[in-house]
Parts: sequence; C-alpha cells; structure tokens
Amino acid sequence: MTQTFLEKIHPYILSNDPHVQNFVLRMIDEGHLGNEETFFLALEANDRNEPKAIFNNIIPRTKNIPIGEKGFKALLERMKKDDANYDWYKARVLQSSAKHFHTFRSELEELFAPEMINVYAKLPDKSEEEMHENLEIIAYALEKEYDDTKFQYGKKVIENMVQRNILSNSEIAETVRDCIQEDEFDINGLLHLYAAGIANCTELIPDIAPLIHDENDEDYAVELIAEALKRIGTDEVVEHVQPLITKGFHPIGVIEAIKTEKAEEALLSGFDQVSGVMAKTSIAESLCFQLSTKGIPKVEQLIETGYDTQMLLLEEVLYPNLVINKIDHPKLDEWKDLLDKENAPEKEEQMHREIQAKFEEFKKQKANNQATQPIKSTKVGRNEPCPCGSGKKYKKCCGK
Repeated sequence: MTQTFLEKIHPYILSNDPHVQNFVLRMIDEGHLGNEETFFLALEANDRNEPKAIFNNIIPRTKNIPIGEKGFKALLERMKKDDANYDWYKARVLQSSAKHFHTFRSELEELFAPEMINVYAKLPDKSEEEMHENLEIIAYALEKEYDDTKFQYGKKVIENMVQRNILSNSEIAETVRDCIQEDEFDINGLLHLYAAGIANCTELIPDIAPLIHDENDEDYAVELIAEALKRIGTDEVVEHVQPLITKGFHPIGVIEAIKTEKAEEALLSGFDQVSGVMAKTSIAESLCFQLSTKGIPKVEQLIETGYDTQMLLLEEVLYPNLVINKIDHPKLDEWKDLLDKENAPEKEEQMHREIQAKFEEFKKQKANNQATQPIKSTKVGRNEPCPCGSGKKYKKCCGK
C-alpha cells in the first residue's frame, strides 16, 4: 500500500528535532494540508512545550486544518486551563466554523463575551434569504469603510452558506467571472473568491489561474486566488499555473502546495527554466516542501554555487527533506549544526523580545486610537526585511 503524503509527515509533527518539526508545520500550514488526526498531533506537540504568550510555533500553523467537534472541544478544554497559551487557543477557536459556535454556545459564553459568540452561533439558524441579505449588508458596509473584523465575519457567513448548500458553485463562478470581466474585485467578489476554495469550485480554475503573477502582487484578490487554488489542489491547477512559474512567487507557491508527481515535475522543470538567483532559490525551497528527492541535487548545487541568502536559508529546508526521506547525506550533521547556531536560544529570545516590543507599541497605539484601518496600515514592502526579526525578506516570511 502506497504511503500518503500526510502519513509520511505525521510522525514528524512530534519530532524532537525542532528544525524538522518546524518544517513539517510550515508545510501543513502553507499547503492547506491536514485532517483531524493532523490537528490532534499538533495539539500533542504543543502540550509538550512550555506555554509562551508571545510566541507559539504550532497552534497558528493549524489554522487551515478543518476540525470537527472533537477538535473544537479539545481547544475549549485547553482554554479553560488559562495558561500562557490562552490567546493562541482563543485565536484558533475564532478561526473555526460557525457550526461549532452553534453547537458549543453555552461553553463558549463562559470564555467569550456572549454578544460576540451569538453573532457566529446564530448563523446556522438563519434562513437562506436571511443569509443572502446578511452577505449583502456586510459587503455594502465594507465597501463604505473596510474593517478586517467585519471581513472575517463575512468569510464566516459565506463559508456557512457553502456548507449548507445555500450558495452553489455556479453562483460563486458567476460572481467571480463578473468581477474578472469588469477587471475589478469588489468586497462581494473577494468573499466569493474565498468561497471558491472552500467549495472546491474547479470550474473556475481556467478563469482565475492566469491572474496569479507578480504584476498583480499588491492586489488582495491575488492572495485569495492563490489560497483558493491551493485548497482545490488538483493536477488541473498545476496544468494552468505551470506556464506562469517564471512570473513570480504566487505560481511557485501554488504548485508547491499541491503534493502530486505532476506538481513536483512542474517545479523541477521550472527550476531549469528560470535564470535569476531569486527565482531559483524560491523553487529550490518549494522542491524541498514537496519532499522531492529528485530535486535534492539541484538544491545542493545551488547551495554550492550561491543562492539568495536574503530570502531564506536553503539548508533550513534541505536538511529536514533529507531526514524525512531517510537519506543519510554526508553533510547532514554539518547542516544541523548550522541550523542550531542560526536558531540558538539567545537569538530566539532576542526575536521574542522584539516581537514583544512591537506588540506593546501596537497596544499603545490602539489605546490612543491611533491605529489605522488594516487595509491602509503601514505596509511592509515584499522585498523589505520582515518586521518579525527573522532576518528574511517579508515576502518569504510573514508575507507569504
């Protein structure tokens, strides 16, 4: 019996090697991978760590894993411990499906403000007409003044509509195609792009795939299109995205997320097609996230000849790729030593202090009512250093 991709990586969620564990968690998060077993393994891994209020490398990376009632209940149980992980669990609860708010309303009201819980909990009880009206009101309000909290609520609404078959794939496709024809995505269009991924709207692949290239890099619609294509995650997506692989990071990221032989071959071919060091570095990283053994010689050669060290540390993805594929490489110990130095406790503590300082600054600004609207907030350029303190460029770190 052939081992599935998830079966191959699951044991490494509990790895004692932090470089391997971190690699697998990033792969799960950025690739929209995982099931409830994945989620419970992540919870177990998190339980083994000392709770930290400022930094958590595990729970935030479960945000794209669909969880059922059992997983949701496990989050609530951990929230009740009220330890330093409380806010991490709270954030993950708020990312969950509205149907769980409906089922666990009484327990949630002990942990959250009842008025906030009721907004989500009431969604499954609303009629089809009420849901469509609700979506229209949200879209109208957001067009007048953008607010990220309201947009997240809009995503909850449209997700619930998809789950209840109130919104069909043909309706989603019609709205998205209208926006493409008008060459502009309004708020309603953006929410339908999100729905396209949730609903596995494969009929939209030929329409939206050509839009993901770096000429549109600052367009939020492109981010949502990339996420939708990752969620759909089929070889048809690879077919339509592969011709764009030389045009920027979004196409590479989409193909990286699809764990098939066709996706691996597309990346191997793309590596040979591109000439720029930055593009080769990005594809080399993606090959490692594919757990590609065919790509290992290409990545090794790039490390030897020189890659874009401002973007990322290639050894950080090559090393775990070798470990998971059980390849006893002669430089394995050397690369592990390098990663140990790069991720030394004192460096991690320094990064945590910087994050804490930025967080405190944000709270102070918010308290003084000086925070700007999220969509117009101080923006970090994709080629600038990431503000999290990792030393990587924003587009290859928190901006991915």
